[in-house]
Amino acid sequence: YSARMEKYCRTFVVDDMQEEFLSVLSKKSIEENLSREPRFIYRYDSKPNKAGKHHFEAHVLRLNEKKFDHTAILAFREIDDVIEGELQWKKDKEEKFRVGEQNKILKSEKKEAVLANESKSRFLSSLSHDIRTPINGIQGMLRMMESYAGDEKKQKECIEKLWMATNYLDTLVSNVLDMNRLESHSISIVEKPFNLIDLLMSITSICGSQAEEH
Repeated sequence: YSARMEKYCRTFVVDDMQEEFLSVLSKKSIEENLSREPRFIYRYDSKPNKAGKHHFEAHVLRLNEKKFDHTAILAFREIDDVIEGELQWKKDKEEKFRVGEQNKILKSEKKEAVLANESKSRFLSSLSHDIRTPINGIQGMLRMMESYAGDEKKQKECIEKLWMATNYLDTLVSNVLDMNRLESHSISIVEKPFNLIDLLMSITSICGSQAEEH
């Protein structure tokens, strides 16, 4: 057996698998494997010929299926079609996985786009309302300046409130520009102290005239 397997191996098995082939299909290895299980299979490649390299399986099984009585059957078969099918199955599986991952990415991007669009719509809706506030404040101050044309103190007060309103309007315009930075994730939030009383006075100045009208 050993001599015949050696001759077969050197003649037909690819060089880099010969040592493994002889080890796996040695009498000792066969006895160890068949003492544990009724059969085992070993795959190897043949030396290339005009048609190229071929794939083979060696099937080793007990002659007595229920117990190993030190007799066995050894059979060889070409499995090129099996290997081709397995490679195609693997390729299809990888392609399916790739398509699945692409679909996940597309769904995620679509969800992000919808959320971004909704956020932008809410922002613009809120902004259009907010812009009216300083504009109405500016118009109210201008009307008041007309009403108190000869009152220098009132004129000065109205000019101060006009500056507040225009500064607030400038902030809103800056917020619109920040929208682009938000979308590109390049905006940073800064923590800094502020005077609450000044902020409330500024709001009162901008909205005060409108509140009086209502």
